[in-house]
Amino acid sequence: MEKSRKYLKFMSEIILICLTFSFIRTILEVLLVKVNIDNVPNQFMLIAKIMLCVIYALLYAPQIYIGVKGIKVANTPDSSKAHIVWAVIFLIFAVLSIISSVSGLIKAEDVTGNIFVLIDATIDFVLYILYVKFAKQVLVAA
Repeated sequence: MEKSRKYLKFMSEIILICLTFSFIRTILEVLLVKVNIDNVPNQFMLIAKIMLCVIYALLYAPQIYIGVKGIKVANTPDSSKAHIVWAVIFLIFAVLSIISSVSGLIKAEDVTGNIFVLIDATIDFVLYILYVKFAKQVLVAA
């Protein structure tokens, strides 16, 4: 039980660290990409970029929940299962992303991009499969 709690906390911390880097990269991509649309003032483009950043933040919220809840459960085990359900959902997303990137590699479409997506999806898959494993072990022992 103690090892499972320790590993769950570690996996939660890794998920939060990876999520932080991913969020920073996403925000930088949104803010630094120069978009010019005819008859649209720069102020509206800036507002649209800020709104897009807010939407991304909302999309990252379930992953933040997974990481924070995993740390809380590792410190004081309880019978909650929502963080496990969310982790399984993101595990399924990772599998779909792996399938999509392998399909793109087979079709030879954007090979470099698909390789990076494959690496990212594989890391996500491993993180979430281990998270679910350790979270279930802590849940059973709680």
